[in-house]
Amino acid sequence: MKSVLLGLLALGFAGQTDGDKALPHIDKPPAKRRPGTHLSLLLTFHGANGNQNSLVGKAEEMLQKAEVRDEFVVIGLKSKEVGWTDKDDEPVKAFIPWAIKTYSVDPRRVYGLGVSSGAWYLNRFAPANSDLLAGAISYVGGMGNPPSSKDPKSHAELYWVIGHKDDTLPPSRTRPSAEAYLKAGFRAVYREMLDHAHEGPKDPTEPETVQWMRALRNKRLPPGADDQDFLKKFEDASKSSSGLSAGGTWIRLAMIGGPQAAPVVLQGLASDRAGVRGAAAQACTQTMFDDKVVDALVTLLEDKDAKARRTAISALAFQGRWNYAQAHAALCAMVTDPQRTEGDRRAAAQGLAEIVRIDLMGTYLYRDIIRTLVALLADRDGALRQTAFQALQPVQADGFGYSPAMAEAQRSKPLQRWIEWCEKTCGPRGP
Repeated sequence: MKSVLLGLLALGFAGQTDGDKALPHIDKPPAKRRPGTHLSLLLTFHGANGNQNSLVGKAEEMLQKAEVRDEFVVIGLKSKEVGWTDKDDEPVKAFIPWAIKTYSVDPRRVYGLGVSSGAWYLNRFAPANSDLLAGAISYVGGMGNPPSSKDPKSHAELYWVIGHKDDTLPPSRTRPSAEAYLKAGFRAVYREMLDHAHEGPKDPTEPETVQWMRALRNKRLPPGADDQDFLKKFEDASKSSSGLSAGGTWIRLAMIGGPQAAPVVLQGLASDRAGVRGAAAQACTQTMFDDKVVDALVTLLEDKDAKARRTAISALAFQGRWNYAQAHAALCAMVTDPQRTEGDRRAAAQGLAEIVRIDLMGTYLYRDIIRTLVALLADRDGALRQTAFQALQPVQADGFGYSPAMAEAQRSKPLQRWIEWCEKTCGPRGP
């Protein structure tokens, strides 16, 4: 009987058993669960005239490509009307706890994926219901007014994608809302893609959304009882030294993630042992914790231990991809500081190139990084010029005639064209 039930779960089933709130859905649990991992939940929200089947296959494909399909229960939901409205709020609120209980999902790992009407819905619903969702991936959806909040960074996060080829919802209609949302202090990764129309997930944002989702935890919910007991072992910093030295500690802290694990990570980043500082920074190359941890990583850029320092650079590059502004500023400052070692500057340049890769495909929101990379085209270090040019070249097919191997005098004219492009794209540098 048990094998028959597991088979049915693997195939997926549609049901109405959702907390007495009828909500058509199709459920796709993993065929088998990866040992030692928490199970996550990805809910899909279709576009207008879609149904519970519309996005499930795509969601499974995304996870399969990233080789993490067995970490997720995927469930497709159907709105009451042709698209998503506030009439769906109560059914969705009732459904999520049901799904968590039914599939033994970690409540801190519940995410949404929506397209068009579903994206618009998630852009409103997720931040307003941050006790239910850790974050939401929204493709080609708009946004209304964000919720009023005294602590906007505690809300669910968004990975929000808009297409330049979208005639239904062009960037001109969404960018003001996105900028206002970020200015209000809410956390989001916002992408405008030159080759994207009014459509759902595709490269290059598709694989990045999975990385983002796996790095994110619900900020408001406590970890499970076992994880809470584990974290309590580090409450007395004077007694936690041996625990911080154990490799398994950092694997587990990366699994717990979020602000709940941040105090222990801060202990590690401030340790008097370089190995512990490096291990703590390494945990930050795969998981988000909070702003205080990113601030501590910035401090670690001054570390005397080269390995710890380089790991901090890698960690800031990872955190910077998710729009942590202090990571951007710190790496920009490091790469332009002539007093820094050649190796550190080159590592920082690689980090900036990683952060800005997708931003340069149509958004141009990370303006200070773009300006810094353009400035590096004139650097004395040929390796830095090469890294900067490789990062920037996709925006201009001929590179304005620039080559990192050119002599300084030869670089002058194409460099001026890059500077003019930068000023037009990013505006003048602020005070």
